[in-house]
Amino acid sequence: MNFYDLQTLLKLGSVVQWMAIIFLFLGVSLQITKFVIDKHMGDIRDQIIRDRTAKYETTITTLKTKVVQQHKLLKERKEKIKHQLIPETIISKMTTHFSKYKGASVRITCLREDDGAISFSEHGMSAMKPMIRWPVLTIFKVTL
Repeated sequence: MNFYDLQTLLKLGSVVQWMAIIFLFLGVSLQITKFVIDKHMGDIRDQIIRDRTAKYETTITTLKTKVVQQHKLLKERKEKIKHQLIPETIISKMTTHFSKYKGASVRITCLREDDGAISFSEHGMSAMKPMIRWPVLTIFKVTL
């Protein structure tokens, strides 16, 4: 190949130009392909994020409903216990009445299954014990 010949240089220039055009179109097509692939990857990532977000939201919603239910149950139990307490006016009357019998032994008997009566009795005894100063106040739990 003679690089000083005009025909050879024209043919070589033509081949180089066609190769440049082919490479240009190849580069453009590869860039378009990369753009399509990146867009598809972004769509898949967005779908995964939406799915995870929906899953997390349902989990959060179910947990919130469980918390609300447990809160209501706890509140009901606290209200139930509040209603089982002896009013302070009755405790003061009981204290003055039982203080006449200093040194006496007080026994309260409740059914073992009756939690309301047991808590009621325990509350009454714990409220009166410091005021009366009896050595022993007992609550017996029996089974029928």
